[in-house]
Amino acid sequence: MFDATMYVLGAATIVSADTVTFNVTPPGDPYSYAVRKADTEQRFYVTGTGFSNSGSLMCTSGLAGEDHSSHTATISSGHRAASAGYRAYAYPNYEYEMHSRSSVAGLNVTGRYTP
Repeated sequence: MFDATMYVLGAATIVSADTVTFNVTPPGDPYSYAVRKADTEQRFYVTGTGFSNSGSLMCTSGLAGEDHSSHTATISSGHRAASAGYRAYAYPNYEYEMHSRSSVAGLNVTGRYTP
């Protein structure tokens, strides 16, 4: 009985994506830190936890240091969470970063990004 229980418990795998906090102010500071993509899901997620004023933050995701190969996820103080899909296959275990632009100059946003 013990061996069978250990086998079942050992076979269970928990899959989750890595998440990083961000603090961006486009256009001068539009990038999040790079973070490892830990899953094969073809969407990324952004959640704004703080907004310096009203306005929207448009976010894309892609391999760190390269073009951002995703659709745009838009967040604002009234709509704090969003996700979008990738345009090309997003491989797990590579580092991705969020790039942002804003609808108003000087909008500072803090939050979480999961590639």
